Amino acid sequence: MGRIWAQGAIRASLLAWLWGSLAVSGAEAPDPLTQRGETNPPLITIRQFLESGREWHETNVLRLQGVVTASLLDQTYFLQDGDAGVYVFHRPVAALRVGEWVEVTGHPSLGNLKPLLDGRAVRSLGMRALPTPAAVTFAEAMSGLHHMRLIRIQGRLAEERLRGGRNLVLSAGGSTNTFLADLGSLPNPEVVSRIQPGSLLELTGVGHLKTDATGTLPASLTVFARSAADVVVVREPPWWTRERILVATPISLGALGLALLWGWTLRRQVRRQTADLRARLEAQTALEHRYRQLFQANPHPMWVFNPDTLRFLAVNDSALQHYGYSNVEFLGLTVRDIRAPEDGTALKRVVDAATPELKAAGLSRHRKKNGQIIVVQITLHPLNFDGLKAELVLAHDVTEQQRVENALRESEERLALALQGTSDGLWDWNVLTGEHFLSPRWKELLGFQSDKILSCRCEKVRESPVFTGLYCVLGFHTK
Repeated sequence: MGRIWAQGAIRASLLAWLWGSLAVSGAEAPDPLTQRGETNPPLITIRQFLESGREWHETNVLRLQGVVTASLLDQTYFLQDGDAGVYVFHRPVAALRVGEWVEVTGHPSLGNLKPLLDGRAVRSLGMRALPTPAAVTFAEAMSGLHHMRLIRIQGRLAEERLRGGRNLVLSAGGSTNTFLADLGSLPNPEVVSRIQPGSLLELTGVGHLKTDATGTLPASLTVFARSAADVVVVREPPWWTRERILVATPISLGALGLALLWGWTLRRQVRRQTADLRARLEAQTALEHRYRQLFQANPHPMWVFNPDTLRFLAVNDSALQHYGYSNVEFLGLTVRDIRAPEDGTALKRVVDAATPELKAAGLSRHRKKNGQIIVVQITLHPLNFDGLKAELVLAHDVTEQQRVENALRESEERLALALQGTSDGLWDWNVLTGEHFLSPRWKELLGFQSDKILSCRCEKVRESPVFTGLYCVLGFHTK
């Protein structure tokens, strides 16, 4: 049971950082809500959204207002209004400040315990006082009533540190009542990381629950701290040492011995669980790194985009070099922004015709940052990208190939026009195959009808060209 919780806890803490290597701050793309004319979506409270959010379709647009209770490292954030909180998956131009009252426009997204908001636009309405954190026990926090809300909870600090000390493991009593303190948003987490293991801490932050495999029951708790002031040492570690125990009374020695045995057992269990989690995390990180290398090192432009919003979710280095954008600029665009203006209908047809298999979508006309129009062969494949429906695209630039083919076709057309307009006869001999081409004018000059003379094949190609030509003239085949 402890391993299941710990695995869920690590995954919960990674929810906000999995995009950290791909998403960076930058100029926001044009608001897709305004482009579709959805300029006045309904304004509802966070409580109404949590109670009826699953009844809303994910394409519906709505507005929520609340105070920012936590702004995570990847600039996504939590909002709270009264006793209701919600997580907003949205990266504004600049990270929002804790205590800022904002209005967010976006789409509902199905979460595990409660729905989330897939934000598209945010508007600051000033600053407000934060709601008072609810003082809860571990059992109350795991009940789900305080999910995505400001809470205050106590726990004893374990020795283990995860993610370079940015995640602290705390125990609320018992080998399974453990939770994580996420320090990723702190500007200087080293100050907190110097707290001695065994200290009793009071942690203030936004509580977030991760569910079990069924998606219905809470399995792990992570508390997102906002500053070093959110981590308060209530009690220092016990001061007892072996020398003091040896001079204590037999009763005290026995009691302390039992306590040490219990503490050693608990420490061993936590260390074993943490080592198992660390090994799993390292293996998963290595696998993700290999796949990311295959994506980044591909010589052809590649990207991942959301077919619902057309937003770019990731791009490789070849795409940045070929199209002339920086990574920040590219992630601020949509697929529509790099398409030629007249190809808008074709883009909608390609997205609507997406299939579960690898598919060649044909030729498309794209526009680089410098305005140059290129022709690319598009191949796309659907995939699940960090829980989002997405499409993986490979673009092969065939502009030069088409230019050569067009030039060859134009050359052949000009040759045909030249043959038709000239009064000279043309005789062409392929020295490799021995085949000869006789133009209509050549046949006319010799007094033959065009449909009576076929191209001939000279057998004596190694002889003099003059005699070979005469042989072809005299030895042609007729129907």
